Formats: sequence, C-alpha cells, structure tokens
Amino acid sequence: MEPLSLLEDFLYDSLNHKRVITIRVSDEQVWNGVILDFNEEITLFLNIDEHGNQDGTIALPTMHISSIDQDDDDVKSIQYLFDLNKYQINNPYSLPDTNEFDFDSEDFDEDDFDEEAYYASWVFKFVKQNDLSNTLVSIELDEYSSTGFIAGIDDTYIKIQKVDELGFLDGYQLDTLSNINCIYLQDQDCNTRLKLHNWRTSK
Repeated sequence: MEPLSLLEDFLYDSLNHKRVITIRVSDEQVWNGVILDFNEEITLFLNIDEHGNQDGTIALPTMHISSIDQDDDDVKSIQYLFDLNKYQINNPYSLPDTNEFDFDSEDFDEDDFDEEAYYASWVFKFVKQNDLSNTLVSIELDEYSSTGFIAGIDDTYIKIQKVDELGFLDGYQLDTLSNINCIYLQDQDCNTRLKLHNWRTSK
C-alpha cells in the first residue's frame, strides 16, 4: 500500500472521524465542513455554516485545494455546534472513476498534459455519474455563478436553465466546463429557489 500524501491524510481524517476542517481554494472560496468522499479528481464536501448547520454539498476538483485548517479555534467552535445538532451525515452522490494521472511519476510529461481537458472532465463525469435531473444546482466560475437546472452537458459545455431568487425560470446559460470552480448542491439558496419554483409551477 502506497503511503498517503499529506493532503490525503487530512481528507481521510475528516472523512473517517467526521472532523470539521476549513478548506481554502482562494481568498474568496473558503468553506468549513466535513469530507463526504474524495478521489484524485473530485472532493465532495459537506458545507457547514458558522452556526453548525449543514448547508449542502460542494463538489470541487481536489487539485484546487490550496490549504486546510484543522483544530484551530474557529474550527473547534463549529465542530462543537455541529456535534450539538446531532446531524445524520448522508452522502447521496457517488464519485466516478478517476483518470490515471500520476503527477509524481517520472513518466508524467507536463507538456502533454491537457489541463483544460482535465478540469472539464471532472464536471462532465460527476454530472453523468449522478442523477441531477431534478436537483437545482449552482455552478461557480471565476467571475460569476449560475443557479438552476442542468438542461444539457457535453464534454466541453454545460447548459443551465436558470432559476431566479423568486423561483421563476430565467432563460438559459451556456458555460465552459473547464471554467467551473465548484458545484453547490442542495445548499440553502438552491433549496429555497427550488421550493419557490415548485410552488409556482404547482399553481
């Protein structure tokens, strides 16, 4: 068995012991929560707010994780509040098989590595792996986010039927997969929009 990397060690510890950690991708993308599952390509993260409440699942590329905080005062406080709430942690999503990229291998050729295709593939495979047809999602890109239903996907683009804050359908948006930083699933904002959408369409 190969030794764990330091990143894997942190992720497995959170996964196995339901330990709250802080994941940082950028200065704007910082989340507290618990690892639900991960592999070399994708990490599934249960987002937990400052009050210790669950706030949906975040899917993101594992390679984008720049730092992890564990056992500092902020994390310990959220862990305490989360444990008080006695949530049952469920992961309704599954991870697809990974691409076999060994970035530390002597045979790995950085010049032949298609980074854009690599980052596009995690979104495509995750969406194809899971039935998200009735799930309202939010995809986050560098400059903006888009919230709605996934209306179509291929190996380059994703088509979102947008749903606004009041639950109204608001047209379509096409985004490039390789520009997607993360996907929010069943968080508070998505659930609120979905409830309002279902209410409006049931009239």
